[in-house]
Amino acid sequence: MRSTNTRADFEHALERLRAGTPENLDLQSFASRGTLRISLTTVAVEAGHSRTLISGKGCQFPDIRDAVLDASGRANQNLSEEGGHASSATTYDLIMGLREEVRLLRDEKAILATKAVEADAVVRKLEEIIAKQKSQIARLGGRRGPDRTEKVPQETNVVGFPHTR
Repeated sequence: MRSTNTRADFEHALERLRAGTPENLDLQSFASRGTLRISLTTVAVEAGHSRTLISGKGCQFPDIRDAVLDASGRANQNLSEEGGHASSATTYDLIMGLREEVRLLRDEKAILATKAVEADAVVRKLEEIIAKQKSQIARLGGRRGPDRTEKVPQETNVVGFPHTR
């Protein structure tokens, strides 16, 4: 079964699976029980080649991939109508889409973690400023009231920074 024409191996494997007559022993047992499904994996196993050659959108044999997905949709729909279990022809695409979403969410999580660390640093800096301001107030007597606010020069604000206009 191993030949130098990989494309032909996949094409013949798909035809054998459509006919329900696989050469692979494991697939033969599924066929004998009536549970043989056409999928990218079963076609690759029957062809004796790696599934990666036909599994991704940018694979080496996209036309064979499309033929397998079309066949798996029809075959699995028939299997489902007969009471068997079948997966959708788009299951692979759904899984790949979910994996991409997980990757994007992980990236977003990392960005948010970085922003949280930066925000924590700002909070610490502000706490230091507040502590310094409290110590200045304590040194000045900590008095409050109308007489205290009158002593603040007009050109500075309450925390001692110059007004910007």
